[in-house]
Amino acid sequence: WPENANLYCQALWCWLNMRRVFDQALVFHEVEKTNWWRKRDDLPQVEPGTDTDTLEMLSAEVSDLLSREDGRGRCCTVEHCRRENGTDYFLCYPDDYLRSVLAHTKSGQLVSRTIRPTFEIIFAYRQSEGTLELHAKVSTALKLELEEAFARIVLSESLGPRIPQQIYELDRLKEPGFAFQTDPADDVHVQLRRLRLQ
Repeated sequence: WPENANLYCQALWCWLNMRRVFDQALVFHEVEKTNWWRKRDDLPQVEPGTDTDTLEMLSAEVSDLLSREDGRGRCCTVEHCRRENGTDYFLCYPDDYLRSVLAHTKSGQLVSRTIRPTFEIIFAYRQSEGTLELHAKVSTALKLELEEAFARIVLSESLGPRIPQQIYELDRLKEPGFAFQTDPADDVHVQLRRLRLQ
């Protein structure tokens, strides 16, 4: 780093001198700020396939699933990166629906342009724990199909129905005398007012 450089200077220096590191950091930043993850903890603990053929097969499968179910995903690009903690990220960028936007030409004329943006589907697989986290703004049924396609293509395994390892016993909340235990030093009082189970 340049001496006495602040974070902005360090980022610019990295962008100019270590472009691959900068691009990788951007990917990790994008993943870390993503929410709405769905997690499975019942996957086999096997080495994932990360070669070009595997990524192309995953790309084709994601594209096929989206085209069939949602009418989008005409093209799809899949990138892979592995974090130091052992998590393998498979970042999919399928085409979204066509959109029309208003934009100015170089001469300043306002015109309507049709674009086909992409959206993200992210698979985060941790071999040591046998877990798969999925970020995808699609229907629940399609999420299950995406998980199954990932396991079949990347792990060469088949998935059955999801069997969660954490089971919560909520019957005690229905007892009229149930009280939440809190630390008196926290000065927090909890009262259950309404309960709805689905």
